[in-house]
Amino acid sequence: MIENKRQSNFELLRIFAMLMIISHHFVVHGFFEYDVFSVTLPKIYLRCMNIGGKVGVNIFVFISGYFLIESKKVKISKLCKLWGQIFFYSVVIYLIFNREFVGYEYFSSLFPVTSGEWWFASSYLMLYLLHPYLNKLLCSLEQEQYRRLLILCVCCLILLPTFFYLLVPDCNDTVWEKNVLLWMMFIYSVGGYIRMFCGQKLTHDKCKHYVALALITTVFTWLIVILYDIIGVYINEMGLNSTKWYTIQKLPIFLLSLFWFLAFCTMKIRYHRVINILGSATFGVYLIHDNYDVKIFLWKDLFHNANYADTLFLIPYSIAVVIAVYLACTGIELLRMRLIEPCYIKLIKRYEPVYHQTLDKFCQWSFWKF
Repeated sequence: MIENKRQSNFELLRIFAMLMIISHHFVVHGFFEYDVFSVTLPKIYLRCMNIGGKVGVNIFVFISGYFLIESKKVKISKLCKLWGQIFFYSVVIYLIFNREFVGYEYFSSLFPVTSGEWWFASSYLMLYLLHPYLNKLLCSLEQEQYRRLLILCVCCLILLPTFFYLLVPDCNDTVWEKNVLLWMMFIYSVGGYIRMFCGQKLTHDKCKHYVALALITTVFTWLIVILYDIIGVYINEMGLNSTKWYTIQKLPIFLLSLFWFLAFCTMKIRYHRVINILGSATFGVYLIHDNYDVKIFLWKDLFHNANYADTLFLIPYSIAVVIAVYLACTGIELLRMRLIEPCYIKLIKRYEPVYHQTLDKFCQWSFWKF
C-alpha cells in the first residue's frame, strides 16, 4: 500500500502549478483594460502575475512524462476516468448556466473533448492515447540520440520563436507555436529523459540550487516584461506585444517551468495525506474554474476583478481570490470523486481485462491489416 501512494513532493508541485494557472486566469479573464501609454504598479503586478499560467501547464506535462515514460499501454480505467471527469463537468456546468437548450452549444457540451471546451484537456487526452507509441520510440533511443532529439526540438520549438520575436516584436506566432500537441509531446519527452537518465543526479542537496535558478529566471522574465511596457510608452508595438513573453514556447517560460519541476523533484518531503488529497483534485479544479460559463461568472460577476484595476488593494485581493477559487473548486472536485466517480470506475476496473482483450481482437481484424 505504501508503494502505491503518490509522492507528496509531486502532489505539492501540482498544487503549486494550479495556483499559478488560476492566477493567470485571474488576469487574462478579469476584463482588465490598461492604456498602453501608461505604466502603473497594478498594471506591472498583473503582468508579472500573468506569467504563471503557461508555466503551470508545462509543469503538468513534465510530471506526466516523468511518470508515464515506462508505460506500455493505455489503461482503459484511467482513460474512462479522465474522459468521465471532463464529460461530467461539461454537462453539469452547461445545465446550471444555460436554461435554454441551444443546439450547437448543447451538443458541444456532450462532446467536450472534440469541441475544445478545454484546450488543455483535449490535447492531454490525445497525448495520453499516443503515449505508449511515443514511449516505444523514446525508449528505443540511446541517451545520445535522445539528447540530440531534444536539442533539435529546443532549436525549432523554443529558440527560433524566442529570438525571432526579439528581432520582430509584432510578428505572428510561428507554425510550431500553433501546434499544441507537438509542444506537449516535446515537454513529455523532456520529463521522460529526466526520469530515464537524470534520476540518480537529482539528489536532495540540489533542491536549493534549482529553486535559486527558478527565482532568478522569474525575476529576469519580470524585468523583460516591465522593460517592454516602459519602452511601449514611446514605441507602441513594444507595449502591445509585451505579453508575448508569456507564451508557452518562449525560452524564459520553458526554463522557469523546468527549474521549478527539478526543484520539486529534488525536494524531500515525507508522505503527507492532506497534500496528496489536494493534489489529486487539481485537474478537476482546472475543469471547473476555466469553463467558459464559470470563468465569466467568477471573474466578472462574482469577484468584479476589473473594479480593482487601478488600486493597490488589487494585490491582496487577487491573492485572496485565487486561494478562495482553488479551495472552492477543490471541495467540489473531492465531492465528485467521492460520490460520482466510484459509481462507474469500479465497474470499469472489474471488466478492464475484457475491454483490453476485445480491443486486441478488434485490432487484429483483416480490415486493419488491409
